[in-house]
Amino acid sequence: MKICFLDVDGVLVTDERYWQTPTWNLGTIDTLKHILRETGAKIVLSSTWRTRAYLIHAFVEMCNKYNLGKDVIMGMTPDINLFSRDKEITEYLNRLAQSRLLLNIEDYVKSWVVIDDEQSFFQNKVLDINKVVFVDKNKGLTIKEAERVIKILNK
Repeated sequence: MKICFLDVDGVLVTDERYWQTPTWNLGTIDTLKHILRETGAKIVLSSTWRTRAYLIHAFVEMCNKYNLGKDVIMGMTPDINLFSRDKEITEYLNRLAQSRLLLNIEDYVKSWVVIDDEQSFFQNKVLDINKVVFVDKNKGLTIKEAERVIKILNK
């Protein structure tokens, strides 16, 4: 299994008014589709979007509308602390290992990567920072970052 921990605002939505009505950046969605096609990864929503039902719904609708795949969404990280995304991802991986009765998450998850635009959410140093790909929130996910993501997931 390969997992892509995905932020949405700044990665797929580059319009800062996303709280009102999300405007999807179609280029970033095509880039995400490319990543999923090349890796077979599943998405775990790590974005603050996971804390608002209407934004979760908008994300699921987008996945369906743009044919990202029926089973592409694997889950969401727990809401521990808005500014500690690294801890939330670590907790998700720990819970996943426990749910599979595994001592080591690597026995189930072959590889994982984080795509995010907010470096300040990763200050706790509890994750391998080499598996975190930061994007420019004004541009969103580009092919340059996608190639890095694919390399990490297919390693």
